[in-house]
Amino acid sequence: MSKKTSRQSKEKISPNILKIVFSEKTPFQISKICIENGIEGEEKIEQVAHYTGLVLLGKLTLKEFQKTLEEKVEIDPETAEKINQEISETILSTIKSNVKKPEVKIKTHPKKDTYRELVE
Repeated sequence: MSKKTSRQSKEKISPNILKIVFSEKTPFQISKICIENGIEGEEKIEQVAHYTGLVLLGKLTLKEFQKTLEEKVEIDPETAEKINQEISETILSTIKSNVKKPEVKIKTHPKKDTYRELVE
């Protein structure tokens, strides 16, 4: 595969999402949510942050996120559901509030030019 082809296949990521992904605030929010729900191991918190990033980038749905927390991070289903809900409310909801509604442009037909000068 050529470099040009691989660049074209990459999806564009919203600046709002990138802002959240690279924000200094995001890892602290994830850590706080994990600790409040009894997840204190640094490795598990990092895994939760990793999978949260995948949700932000659209690689995991929220339903898949919860299952992943249960299966790969080995968090019990009840705690995984709470973490899923809290991350959705605190981190993912900021994306929804930052997304601008698309502007609707009304197509207008150009007016007929009734005045025409004779060009010689």
